[in-house]
Amino acid sequence: MDRKKRYQYSSKIKNDTEWSLILHFMNNCDSIEEIVRSGRVPDNISDNFFKLPPNNSSSINNYRVTDFDSEKNKSISGSFFFSLYFWVKRSFSNNLITILHFRNLKSMHLSSIAIVRCAQAFYGLRDCLLSTKEKTQRNNNPICNRCLKPNLIQSKIELAEERVVAWNAFLSALFDVVLGFMMGATLLFAYYNQQSLVTLFNLHVKKKAFQNLEDHIAWLETFPAGFKLNVQLTHIMGYGIRSLLIHHKSFIFSTIWDPRVCQEYLVPTLATIAALGGWTTFLALLVDLWRLQIIHVTLLAICFRKLYQAELYLLSALFRLFRGKKRNVLRQRTDSMKYDAMQLLVGTIAFCVCVFLWTTVMVYYTFFVIWNLLMHLPLMGGSVLYLLSRSIPFGSLFLRFSNPHWFPKDLHINMNGEIKINSKISIQVSKLESILESSTYILFSRIKMPLKRLFNWYLISFLEVLYPRNSHKSHSFLPSTLLLDNAKN
Repeated sequence: MDRKKRYQYSSKIKNDTEWSLILHFMNNCDSIEEIVRSGRVPDNISDNFFKLPPNNSSSINNYRVTDFDSEKNKSISGSFFFSLYFWVKRSFSNNLITILHFRNLKSMHLSSIAIVRCAQAFYGLRDCLLSTKEKTQRNNNPICNRCLKPNLIQSKIELAEERVVAWNAFLSALFDVVLGFMMGATLLFAYYNQQSLVTLFNLHVKKKAFQNLEDHIAWLETFPAGFKLNVQLTHIMGYGIRSLLIHHKSFIFSTIWDPRVCQEYLVPTLATIAALGGWTTFLALLVDLWRLQIIHVTLLAICFRKLYQAELYLLSALFRLFRGKKRNVLRQRTDSMKYDAMQLLVGTIAFCVCVFLWTTVMVYYTFFVIWNLLMHLPLMGGSVLYLLSRSIPFGSLFLRFSNPHWFPKDLHINMNGEIKINSKISIQVSKLESILESSTYILFSRIKMPLKRLFNWYLISFLEVLYPRNSHKSHSFLPSTLLLDNAKN
């Protein structure tokens, strides 16, 4: 097969990953010979590296960028915008609870509007009830008149499970709609009647918390709790922290913390979203807004965690130097190593520097980890409400009281039965009875695992105050998967 046919054949292959794009480019690049001869990469390759060729052209300049999430080709100029596009997509679309909430609804073929979801669940429940009635009638006459063969009829257990699922979907959607309308009406009533005392109190509390953080940062520069910190390093870190706080403070005070913006724009927007999207959508947006407000504390906790990990790594590496050891990264073991006098001298100086800076880094790391976890307490409250709203089986609890025989837990033989024929003759009988599931077990069986994983994350993050682990990836921010992977409608 010549080079032209090989190119036409490879251009028909659908490349879905970056590796396939790289291999496709390297196999069909017209400038490979130029690269080999000149020893440098041409300038047009970096801009067209991730571009697919059209079917009717073999020129590199005619390549077009392909968006992997849609079938339409979109032109993106330059590798910088290409990287920026995927960074923004990964940072926001995969971490915002609101976007993931709507994406989850779309994956389940549900509408974003709460009243439409409730109507869809109602029609599903109606169809389930009608089909269950028809199947029950056919169950009484299991012979088909046309073919004189038994019909494939579902068992009563399967019919009961379908009805429980339909009732769960309908009552959850109805609960979401009712609470959403109530929250929207409350916010609109407070907005139109100028009763903004709650809003002003909320802003006042947030401002006091921000001012308290600034005061504690100034307190860290004055030898807190008897710790002798490094003066120069403390002043440098304090200057950088205050610069970050000033920029973040100017942003939130001009947007969501401005009383006029909050009363005229934020409150009506939240009321509209609560009325249209429902209670769960309102909670998802509330969680994202709170995460936006504490992003400065999260960034500081992440930075000082990396710094503290580097400090511990240097201390362990330099301590192995005095023992005549060295870490073998390839074989994942510690080997013996002979050092000369100059290496020991440099290692001793570096070890002394790390030891004297360890207290300063440890104090700042512990402070921001604890402060970040304290700021996550309201976020945990909103997350618990979101999980409860998505996970409580309202239909199962309703049917547990209306049809308790649908929820058997175990069977036992009752030997105390007695049938009296007359006043002198009685017959002892045994009866098979079922032990029913309790409503408490039905409730906690659905919400136990989501809440357990949520509080487990908080406990592990709190225990990492002294020693941060590399295996704990989501240490400074609440992962979105804990709210959406465990929530069930």
